Amino acid sequence: MDETKKTNREPGALNYAQVVSLDVAAQIAAAARKPAYHATLLARGITDETLDALDTAVSEGKKEQAAAVESDTGQWVSTSNEKLARKELLAGLREVQTAARQKWTRTQPAALKGYYIGENLPNMSRATLVQVTEGILLRLSTQTLPGITPETITALAAKRDTYVEANQSQLGFIAGAKARREAALEHLKTATDLRIEVQFAADAAYPFDNPKSAPARTEFALPPNRRFVTR
Repeated sequence: MDETKKTNREPGALNYAQVVSLDVAAQIAAAARKPAYHATLLARGITDETLDALDTAVSEGKKEQAAAVESDTGQWVSTSNEKLARKELLAGLREVQTAARQKWTRTQPAALKGYYIGENLPNMSRATLVQVTEGILLRLSTQTLPGITPETITALAAKRDTYVEANQSQLGFIAGAKARREAALEHLKTATDLRIEVQFAADAAYPFDNPKSAPARTEFALPPNRRFVTR
């Protein structure tokens, strides 16, 4: 059976169907190099170059699988970091809003709008929350609030930057994982095509209706009692 047809769904941390398919391809390539089979398969067009290409596709496919898992790990870490950075940013904004309430609630309540008081900051999108932070920082460049020092403002700006950077890092890992998986699929397709080529040659050289073919058919992952087919 063509293993590539089992691997089209988006995998989790590791696509085990792909791992198995590459392992089978590697085992078949190794079998084809054995002295007991090499000359027979060579006569049917399975050259060393064919087997080298198969080995390379398997090796590169496994490398890309491993790299995809590394990107996944980075994504999970950056997602956690982004959540923490958002929490810290919201805490910094609440501190400023509390100071604004202290200063303006009784004298100029309309001024509270400039600090987005009354808005549901925790439910805002990332882009909106960053924009709100920019607006508050701009207002703090011309207004003073009780307890809000230059150090407080600098810290708020740093929290905004950390939040933005965490999101950018997360997106980078997501893109990296996607690219690695696409590359792994390309190598898997190459390995599968070459593996099938070897299997067809072995199927012809060691037919299922010859009892002496049983050991060879096992090594080349061929069905014991029927012709090899793909679908």
